[in-house]
Amino acid sequence: MFASIEGTYPCFRRPHRIGDVLHVDGTPALVLGIEQIWFDYRPSRVIVQYTVQHLDVPVPKSHMFPVFPTDRGLFELGARVKGNRLLERTDPWSRKDRPLEHYRPGNVVDFKGRSYKIVEYTDIDLDGTDYIVRFSVRPIRPIRPEEARAKWLEERKARVGLHVLPHPDEDEHE
Repeated sequence: MFASIEGTYPCFRRPHRIGDVLHVDGTPALVLGIEQIWFDYRPSRVIVQYTVQHLDVPVPKSHMFPVFPTDRGLFELGARVKGNRLLERTDPWSRKDRPLEHYRPGNVVDFKGRSYKIVEYTDIDLDGTDYIVRFSVRPIRPIRPEEARAKWLEERKARVGLHVLPHPDEDEHE
């Protein structure tokens, strides 16, 4: 019913997007999500890994979930991958030559002075020779400084084996 597939596209050709119907071994499949995106410089191509649902397979009722509101505190951000930079890359194994290295699901990105965690890719599109990659992010909410300090002190005490004993004059039955 569901599958993970890869699509390979020549550079500067628009990949399939979420909601598109494509054919996998002759059967129609709906693109539900984008799992990964790679830019391969030799030969110049884009590889996209999708989550798809085969449309010719009936969905059992046990697989249907109630519909929930989509607002889970997520926001959408995007990154532009310049097409001319894709063609001049020479080392596909170098971290600096991977344009989406910092925009992988699970990574933290800063935007307008705040930190966000990337949840998933939501779109890939072509704008002239540039790729526009969009992803949903959720804000990272730090704990209060006094809580952080308390946790840090507890961790240090545990590491050195320090145990705080009650004062002998204190009554344990209070």
